[in-house]
Amino acid sequence: MRQHTVMGQSVPKVDALERVTGTAKYGADVFLPGMLHGKILRSPHAHARIQRIDYSQALKLPGVVAVVTAGDLRGERATEPTTHHAKSEDYAPGHEEEAASGARPNSSRTVFAGAKALWAGQPVAAVAATSLEIAEQALDLIDVSYDLLTPLLSAEEAMRPHAPLLHPNLFTQTLLEQPDKPSNIATYVELSRGDVAEGFKEADIVLEDTYRTRMVHQGYLEPRATLAKMDAEGKLTIWTSTQGSFYIQEQLAEILRLPLRQINVIPLELGGGFGSKDTGVLEPVAALLAIKTGRPVKMVWGRDEEFKAGRPAAPSVIYLKMGVKKDGTLTAAEMKVITDAGAFPGGPVAAVTSHGLATYKIPVLYVEGYDVVTNKPFVGAYRAPGAPQSIHSVEQHMDRLAQMIGMDPIEFRLKNIAEEGDRMPNDASLPRVGFRETLEVVKSHPIWKNPPKGDHRGRGFACAMWGGGRLPTSCALKLNGDGSLGLIVGYVDMTGIRTAFIQIVADEFEISPDQVTVTIADTDSAPYSSRAIGSKATYTMSFALKEACDAVKKQILERAAARLDLPLDQVEYGAGRIYSKSDPNRAVHLKELGQASVAAGGGPIMGTGSMSGARLNPSFAANVVDIEVDPETGKVKILGFWAFQDVGFAVNPLQIEGQMQGGVAQGVGWALTEEYFFSPDGVLRNPTFLDYRMPTSLDMPFIDTTIVEVPASDGPYGIRGVGEVSIVAPMAALANAIANAIEVRLTELPMSPEAVLRAIKAKAKPQAGEPVAAYGDS
Repeated sequence: MRQHTVMGQSVPKVDALERVTGTAKYGADVFLPGMLHGKILRSPHAHARIQRIDYSQALKLPGVVAVVTAGDLRGERATEPTTHHAKSEDYAPGHEEEAASGARPNSSRTVFAGAKALWAGQPVAAVAATSLEIAEQALDLIDVSYDLLTPLLSAEEAMRPHAPLLHPNLFTQTLLEQPDKPSNIATYVELSRGDVAEGFKEADIVLEDTYRTRMVHQGYLEPRATLAKMDAEGKLTIWTSTQGSFYIQEQLAEILRLPLRQINVIPLELGGGFGSKDTGVLEPVAALLAIKTGRPVKMVWGRDEEFKAGRPAAPSVIYLKMGVKKDGTLTAAEMKVITDAGAFPGGPVAAVTSHGLATYKIPVLYVEGYDVVTNKPFVGAYRAPGAPQSIHSVEQHMDRLAQMIGMDPIEFRLKNIAEEGDRMPNDASLPRVGFRETLEVVKSHPIWKNPPKGDHRGRGFACAMWGGGRLPTSCALKLNGDGSLGLIVGYVDMTGIRTAFIQIVADEFEISPDQVTVTIADTDSAPYSSRAIGSKATYTMSFALKEACDAVKKQILERAAARLDLPLDQVEYGAGRIYSKSDPNRAVHLKELGQASVAAGGGPIMGTGSMSGARLNPSFAANVVDIEVDPETGKVKILGFWAFQDVGFAVNPLQIEGQMQGGVAQGVGWALTEEYFFSPDGVLRNPTFLDYRMPTSLDMPFIDTTIVEVPASDGPYGIRGVGEVSIVAPMAALANAIANAIEVRLTELPMSPEAVLRAIKAKAKPQAGEPVAAYGDS
């Protein structure tokens, strides 16, 4: 097998210089002549019926060009104040299945509030004006009449039989018998294997508890920014910060009822997304204003708007029951999951129910999940959406069970570890995975034998899994006239994938990375690529890149064989030259073929590649964390953090280490400090970084990373997704560490100083018969 020459090396990011020098162009950096500025009026109420919107005074303000509401999405172009925004409910009959699926719930109905405002911060109207200041003044001149309704601020409350309905035509989507009455339960999932009651009878110990996570924000630095322009021929062009330009194009086509060919999306540099920017939120509003005014319209959100309407991560409630024999064999598990989707269906209930118990061999299980709508912001994806919530419960349970039977936490997990051929709760079969190898690396690591010593200190351990994405992608590769190679893709670069793509192509052709360029093109120019989500960009594109490289190589070999006057099977490619197998000195270089390809009588050399059928390719990780708790304040200080992860094959180890460290840092924030605070009437109280407490460099230790490489069974290089599984385990690891430090088990996030101090003062005790772990003593 050929040795890799570029893949596997820590090549610097190709876009590093333009990012650190400020020359990279983001959404807020685009300007066009005659451009208008857009601003959004948001509902101050979490649940209210909209009686009337009067924007007549706003239209009279000099500089205001247009106002739009939900009615404009239905083709009604009113210029006087009306109730046209409220002519239909937020979910109309005939759309129930689409709404409950959570895939893209009747997208036009999520742009503006219709008959009702469903969360405090939901867009009600938007203004386009000649300056940002005028647009902001115009918002104050729009008079909205509200009839206040009772807000539902928890999923459990919304599930009650007589709870007020958010959507009068939302029926639960389920594979069981379809309900005949609407409810706030958008989706019901049920997964089962074997007789759970018999499984628990076989157990010597049964442990059950309830775990809760709160709504959190992804915390990206760049707020959403979009510029929309409709030209005289009806072509809509969008410049935007997004994780998927083709998805935005499809979404706008659906919302605006335009053919795809009339929409061109130009992706700009992405200042962070972590899943939240995988769906258009601002783009439809800017597009609607551009269409109505006939002028370019630019919109940039403020930080408070990001918190109020930026698609945060879903809260969850998870009831978990597990049984184990004294020898450490798991016998059964039962899990009930409730995800809070916010105002519209779309919570990660499918991922929570399928991932939580997928890491271990459990002979019988029963899992049920509910995706519930509430009067909170409409949720979105956040780095392995659903997995952190489920693993937070399962990995605490695993630690507690290990303690109860007196077994080392790693040995207990190794005894029950899921491996190739084992089935996830949704019955998907695991391919080759590196979970066991990762745990063996942790077990042999020097840190494992040296637990922290001293009062109020503890060690936590937890494992993680993420299934990853497999949506289709494609690329085009061309040989340039100077012998260099140019790659054209439609993927948005969220994590440094341009560098990885360059490394793959350079490695295939055995040339220097500086001989390869990557262009991320717009939807008019680029080959199709799905969204940059699910840790799949490099994994799925590796199929397409290999196919495109092989196609170009085939043409190169044919051209070279003709120039050398040799049969095709007598020439070979290596390190930028094609040579005779019998006489290696008889050769043609890439530069010569490139020059000939653009000359008269030549012909361009280009190849394409695509991927449409990749297999499940999960990633596994493990975390070890040492902490110290201040018993006077409840503050948790992290003494050390060690992250281990199976990456399949490390294309760029340095970038992978950064992904691992970034995921851990976000997981630490989710675990210890971050949460949305809502007032009793549903208004977000902390919509700024000043009040929303994210960890800083002062809160974080150095995160030590260990890369494990067990090649994936699918794909040309054995690559696995690496960007998301790193966030999954920190919450459970820190919960286990706190329990071992102060002998108090916290089952709700965040484990803030206040929460820890309350637990200490309440003198909470572990469950009966549940001793404290002794990490590293085995």
